[in-house]
Formats: sequence, structure tokens, C-alpha cells
Amino acid sequence: MSEDRIEVNLGPDGGKKVFKTFAQVTEWLAKEREFWQFFDNEWRQTGESQTIWQPYVQCFQDITIILNQLSAAEKQAEEIKQRAAQPGLNDQQRENLIRQATLDYNPFRERLKATFSQHYQNKGIIPSISPRAKFLAALAKEQNPRTALFACGYLMRTQINYGIPDRLEGVLAASYYENGFTSRAPLETESLSELRRHWQDEFQTIHDAISKATQTQSDLNTETGAQIILSNTYHLHLQPGEGLVKKAGGLHKFMAWDKPILTDSGGFQVFSLPNKRITENGVFFKHEISGEEIYLDPASATRIQQDLGADIIMAFDECIPYPCDKTYAEQSTKKTIRWLKECQNAMTGNSQALFGIVQGSV
Repeated sequence: MSEDRIEVNLGPDGGKKVFKTFAQVTEWLAKEREFWQFFDNEWRQTGESQTIWQPYVQCFQDITIILNQLSAAEKQAEEIKQRAAQPGLNDQQRENLIRQATLDYNPFRERLKATFSQHYQNKGIIPSISPRAKFLAALAKEQNPRTALFACGYLMRTQINYGIPDRLEGVLAASYYENGFTSRAPLETESLSELRRHWQDEFQTIHDAISKATQTQSDLNTETGAQIILSNTYHLHLQPGEGLVKKAGGLHKFMAWDKPILTDSGGFQVFSLPNKRITENGVFFKHEISGEEIYLDPASATRIQQDLGADIIMAFDECIPYPCDKTYAEQSTKKTIRWLKECQNAMTGNSQALFGIVQGSV
């Protein structure tokens, strides 16, 4: 094969990869398939599993097609060269055959570059040389391949329903690795050690709580005839965070609930907390788990609820204490009305409804 170099892009954590020959691409592809063998049995189990693994299958197929076509072109060129070497040809015939036998490798090289970029950079496939791949392999060994597969889906931002208890283990492990431990541990091995230390205490508590909640809402959906449910913005913001819920496809997919969802603004919980600091623009309060200071205002409360994906979201308002004097009640009501306009200005898209609230007091 040609000795021309092929430089491809393996995505944000794979970087640039240079192949000196097309044969090296073939060798690399075989190693890549061998690395991901721990998914072989698991990805066929469900449609969602296939959705996660399909980009890998498609990538490997696309690269194989290019390499096979190159091999066929080289074989054809070699046959033409042999014909050109046969006696009995005039100079013009021999020259034409030699010209036909000259293979242009550049189109194959460019197709490989485009294919690698499409799958690894644009679709988020994880290369085996990356820290994330090593993390997934270790997770498959320590937990099970199913956990690793759904962790892989989360890391790739695959839009499927992660709100099922046996999938949450993978999501939370990947979230731990991506959003927490990698910022404090430079090596994936250190991150894995950190994950192992915290696994039982932190993950299992969350898993059990979500499992119970999932069963409860399943009962709501099938037994009680509930038509709408309310989700608590304040608690979802603290844990697991609206970012994780959004990546999992929003509350509907996260909770496997196909009917309307209403979220409160978080205002009632915030104003019921001790040691809060209320300003004209928002509220400062302490994270009840970590103790860090959090600021919530109309724009951020709206953004959080939109990221959660509720159908009806509540405007951020001040919950006036009872009792209070008339002056405070008037000032607070005016503030709430002003905050309502700020919530309205912060809204993006038209798929969610904004509901205004005025608490009032005497």
C-alpha cells in the first residue's frame, strides 16, 4: 500500500492520529474492535443499547468499506501493470495501461479523514486510546458491561431514556467521572480509585432513592390515573442537577413519564431556608449538602426549569412571610411582578408555558 501519511481526528480526548500507511489503519481498526469486545453481548439486548453502540458499528463499517475499496483498486492496478508488461504492445498501448495503473491514493486518504471526523469528532465516538475508554473498560470489569454501556451512552450524549433504575448506575458513574473526579485527579486511574471509594456511600443512596421514586411514579401512571405531576426545581438543581437531567433527555425521559410535568420555581424552598440573603435581584442561600453559596434569580430559575424540560414552569417569586406589615407586602408584590417580567424575558423557545405567581400576605 501507499506510504503516504494519513492524519485523522479522533475527537476532543483522542487528538490527532497519524497513520504512515493504509495498512496501519487496518491494524488500528482490528485493535479498536478488539478493545470494545466487552460490549459484544450487551449491546444487542435492547433498542436503547443498540442506539448507543450503532455509531461504533457504523464507523467501523464505513472505514472497512474504504479500505476494501482501496484494496480492490490496488488489485486492479496491479493487474493492469501486469498487462502493460506483456509483449506485443506498442508504445501507445503500453503508455495508456501504465497511466491506468497509476493509482491516486488521495481520494481514499480524504475519505478516511472525513469518516474519522464524522464519527469521532461530530458523533462523539470514544477512541480506545482515550481516558474515557479506559474508564469504561474498568467500569465494565468492576461493575458489569451493562453499566459501562449506559455510561458510554451518557458520555456520548446519546438521547435515550436513562430514567430506569438499572441504567442510572452507568449515568451516575459517568457523571462522577466526567464532572467531578477528572477535575481533581489528573489520571483516569486516580479518578477510578476515587469513584470506588465513594461508590457505596454516595451512589447507592441515590440509586435507592431514585428506584423508589421510579416505582412510585409507575404506580401514579398506571394505577391512580394521575394526569400531571409536579417536580421540585430546588431539589433537582441540588441533586442530580439540571445538566444531567437535560443530557438524559429531560424529565419526561428521565422519569419515564409521558404526561404533563409542572415544575415549581424553587422559590418556596429557598425562602423557607435559614440564613438566606434576599436582594432586589435574587436570593443567596447555602447548599444544604455541600454548604457552598448558591445564587438564584428569575433568569436562572427559568433556565433551570427549561433545562429540566417541564411543560409548565413557574415564575420565580418572593414568598412573603406571615405575618408581615403592609409596606413589606406591597414592596414584595411589586418585586414579584418585576421578577415575572424578567422570567418572561429569559424564556427561550415556545414549547413550555410560563405560569405567574403572586403569594401575598397579611
